[in-house]
Amino acid sequence: MNKKLILLALLTVSLSLYSQEQQRRVQISINSGRFMAGSEETYTNIHLGWNLGMDVRFFLTERFFLTAHLNHGENSYFEDSWRTNAPKPAEGGTWWIGENGPFNATLRINHVGLLAGYYLPVTQWMNLRGQAGISQVIEVRDDFPVKIYQPNPNTGNITRHDSAFFSIAFPVKFDIGFTPFERFRNIEIGLTAGFYIAPDWGFFTGRYISPQIAISF
Repeated sequence: MNKKLILLALLTVSLSLYSQEQQRRVQISINSGRFMAGSEETYTNIHLGWNLGMDVRFFLTERFFLTAHLNHGENSYFEDSWRTNAPKPAEGGTWWIGENGPFNATLRINHVGLLAGYYLPVTQWMNLRGQAGISQVIEVRDDFPVKIYQPNPNTGNITRHDSAFFSIAFPVKFDIGFTPFERFRNIEIGLTAGFYIAPDWGFFTGRYISPQIAISF
């Protein structure tokens, strides 16, 4: 998480300096809602989870902007034994998942990226935004149980393992925003939805929909 925050901070500072030089508008938004990573073809018994995201938008013109993008999504799922990256047991042994419930592990997927977007005012009180770009995706499979036994299946210890995977994804994001407060037109409430395209996982490596609040400076 520290590395992701450092990367986001660097993106934010760089774009902020450019924005200040050009005297452009800056908007910060936070959203939290529902998140789903991949599908059951990729993650067995995956359960609908939650996300927390933050975007810092730097308007280059009244319509076009760049976004420093951070999103964290979390799901519960069942880790199959063949998906573990634990070392192979000694000859005659077998890796075995030690829990029979629908979930036995936590999946965390994080994106840090840069998006380009277009702002479309619909009315005085409503606007639409569309964005697309590139991000680093960090997948963490956390605390899944593995049991090794040899040769007696009634013996052995259940251990916990973590695994991490890094790749590149292409985020696509859509927003609808409302500015209902006449005295505070810099405050926006709305809804955001998006998905991630990653060649390593398939078309929808993650998707989310969340209420969103934003403040412009």
